[in-house]
Amino acid sequence: MPKILVIDGSNRARERMVLALEQAGFGVMTAANAAQGLSRLGENQPHLVILSDSPPAVNAGNLCFQLRQISLVPIIVIGNERDELTSVGFLEMGADAYMTKPVSLVELVAWVRSLLRRIQGLDHKPAQRKSAQHQG
Repeated sequence: MPKILVIDGSNRARERMVLALEQAGFGVMTAANAAQGLSRLGENQPHLVILSDSPPAVNAGNLCFQLRQISLVPIIVIGNERDELTSVGFLEMGADAYMTKPVSLVELVAWVRSLLRRIQGLDHKPAQRKSAQHQG
C-alpha cells in the first residue's frame, strides 16, 4: 500500500485529505508543521508528499525546497494563489504538481494516483517496453 505524507497546518483540511486518501486505499501519515514533516519523511519514507501552504505552520516554498534537497519523492503543493508565477515558482522549486485551494479531493486523489503510476513506471515499465519493442 503506497504511503502518503500530508503536511498541513489546518487540522480540518488535513482530516479531509486523510479521509479521502484512506478511502482511496492509501496509507496516510500527517504532520502539522515543517519540522514534523521533515521528521516523518526521514522516519517513514513515504511514496508521495502533499504539502499545503498554511502559514504560519507551514511555509510551503521553503519546505518544498528542503524536501527536494533530501528526497526525490513526488510533491503535490496545495496553495492559496491562483497566479501563474506562484505555480511556476513551486514547480521550479521541485514540486511535481500545484493545486489551488479550495482543493477538489477527487482531483487530489487523481493526481496522487497519476504521480504514483509515473514513479512505479520508472522502476518497471521501461525494461518491459524495450523488450516488447524488440519482439514486435
